[in-house]
Amino acid sequence: MMTTAVPPIAVTIPNTVLAERYDAIPYAAVPHPSTHPDRLATVAAFLGMDPPAVGRCRVLEVGCSDGANLIPMALGLPESRFVGCDLSQRALDAGRATIATLGLTNVTLVGEDLAALAPEHGSFDFIIAHGVYSWVPPHVRDALFALAARRLAPNGVMYVSFNTFPGCRVRQAAWEVLHLHVDRIEDPRARLDAARGLARMIGEGGGKAQHDSDEAVRAEFRAITQRTDSALFHDDLALPNDPVYFHEFVAHAVEQFARLGLLLA
Repeated sequence: MMTTAVPPIAVTIPNTVLAERYDAIPYAAVPHPSTHPDRLATVAAFLGMDPPAVGRCRVLEVGCSDGANLIPMALGLPESRFVGCDLSQRALDAGRATIATLGLTNVTLVGEDLAALAPEHGSFDFIIAHGVYSWVPPHVRDALFALAARRLAPNGVMYVSFNTFPGCRVRQAAWEVLHLHVDRIEDPRARLDAARGLARMIGEGGGKAQHDSDEAVRAEFRAITQRTDSALFHDDLALPNDPVYFHEFVAHAVEQFARLGLLLA
């Protein structure tokens, strides 16, 4: 597997700690049209695949939060089945309340680790992992591909999003500065306040930038001051948060599927 010049730092974080982060600062989940089964099936067809029929498909979303992405799909595809798993009890409770209010019977949210998803959920035509890969430890990234190997139906499609290089280089520079400033602050709200204060000082202070790259970093800090608590806490201040090159992601997928005795088409 190819590596970056500065490889990601391996961070081992218990599930309980990850869950506490999302309970302390709720993740502002929204629908992601790019993950809809209809779009995934269309892209797969353009790539020469024969994807499962969308009208009666089985969909799994890992890191589903409160179901903001899955619930609209379940409303629009009543003959399909949807399962979401997440570690945040707060988010799951909110999602289940919405499901009950809408009277939906084709979507289920479970508090389970993606690496140990209960067998009774069966297999899936589409697996969605939006905002997971870059923000979990390496062994969980491995588990994500193992999940696909075990639970993705024939001709099934898996969607994975992640922070990418080289575009994330400027953002990463800002993240490193913020971490040096706030990582010793335990209270989540105090961390957010400290991060915004430093971002405002760097983004708006000082004289004319000496180099164009300096202005690019300043612009990123100005953008940080405008981000929501959710985006700032769960992306910019997240640990781990490991951007990768696309070729690295592909190499990781090939490596993991080969290890599991499978080949990628």
